[in-house]
Amino acid sequence: MKKIMTVVFLSLLAGNTIAQNPNWALPRNTAGSGYMDMDGFGYYAFPTINPTTGSAYTNIEGLDGGYIPSQIPHRGAANAFSNSNGELLFFIVGNSIFDKAGRTIWSNHEGVYDNVSNGFLK
Repeated sequence: MKKIMTVVFLSLLAGNTIAQNPNWALPRNTAGSGYMDMDGFGYYAFPTINPTTGSAYTNIEGLDGGYIPSQIPHRGAANAFSNSNGELLFFIVGNSIFDKAGRTIWSNHEGVYDNVSNGFLK
């Protein structure tokens, strides 16, 4: 009985502790790509509007590059990362990484590094 009470007590203490990323990325090749917050069960679209110009991104690469759902090949890798308040920090779709505003941080859109594994050329 003492062991059961100990387990129940520890379970209550751990209550809302999450050890994994609470977001599920759900990219599509059309508008509507986004992520689901499993803590609050909300769905949020990935940003596709350049905050500087107020217009949709027109290019993935370059200084003004950003997230364009129809131009990002989804190759099995997708994730969204948020802070403890659930605010988006950055997200990954396919071979590209985007900041919270959808601007390109890094992109291998052209497949330049397809022959790299664990930092070494194949």
